[in-house]
Amino acid sequence: MRFHIRGNLTAHERTHIGAKPYLCPHCGKGFAERGNLKSHIRYHTGNGRTHAPSARSIFGTHYSRTVHLRSHSNERPFRCTDCDKDSTRPVS
Repeated sequence: MRFHIRGNLTAHERTHIGAKPYLCPHCGKGFAERGNLKSHIRYHTGNGRTHAPSARSIFGTHYSRTVHLRSHSNERPFRCTDCDKDSTRPVS
């Protein structure tokens, strides 16, 4: 896999070593990418919530709702070319 931006390569490498340097100040949960931490903080603050069609689930972002809906269809459109792992989200 080739990366055009060094930061994207660094973030992807964290998935292989399990590094999660960005910690939530509310609950202490760790994240490999700062953007994921920002989305997670919205969970605590309640900003930007969206509902699933079943109305039983509430998500912090439209994107997290989309990823969740893929779990019901077993759609895994993204694959890491280094390790061939499939994912419902793009591999960073």
